[in-house]
Amino acid sequence: MGLLDTLLNVGKKALTDTATKEIVRGVNNLADNYVKSKEGGAQGLDTATFGKEAASYNNKTKQSESENLHDNDSYSYDNSTEYDEEENYDDSGSFDEKLSGILVEIGSVDVERYIEPDVFEKQCGQTIYTRGGCYALPDRISYKLTGEGGKVLYIRLWDDYDRYNHIANRQIKTFCNNNGIKMIDFFNYMPNRYSYMKKRIQDNF
Repeated sequence: MGLLDTLLNVGKKALTDTATKEIVRGVNNLADNYVKSKEGGAQGLDTATFGKEAASYNNKTKQSESENLHDNDSYSYDNSTEYDEEENYDDSGSFDEKLSGILVEIGSVDVERYIEPDVFEKQCGQTIYTRGGCYALPDRISYKLTGEGGKVLYIRLWDDYDRYNHIANRQIKTFCNNNGIKMIDFFNYMPNRYSYMKKRIQDNF
């Protein structure tokens, strides 16, 4: 087996398919270094080091993909402290606890929990999601906030991205986007900093 075949096999074990281009680039660079080191009398390439570097790149790729999953929302999921620069909040509470604190600050908000998708359709006056066949039913909407002047904001809280990505749930989100209905999504596996939640809710409510 040639040198490039060995390098590709090591790289493929450490990286996902999304990093194929990076593997090729890394292999080319490492091959050049190998030739230079061989000319200088070195013993050859450390494939174990290459595998560690490939795995490190793969972890960074997965993190980047996770941060970009929510491009359809009003804000990207930036979990830095940029929203905490002016005020320091207690981020140790649950999502419900932080949301309760935010609504107290906003004031005059009625909260309805767990709106069934059929009820939501009736409120909108039309069929929204696909039924039958292999289609999974959409999930309940976690919160409906109603404020002064009849303004409404729907909030969906997800435990995992797969459920958010179900076709029926996507259809509901698309319907809202296309018809001026305010709906935002939060994910329990994200930090959901108090100030970040507050800004998104205030900007959409």
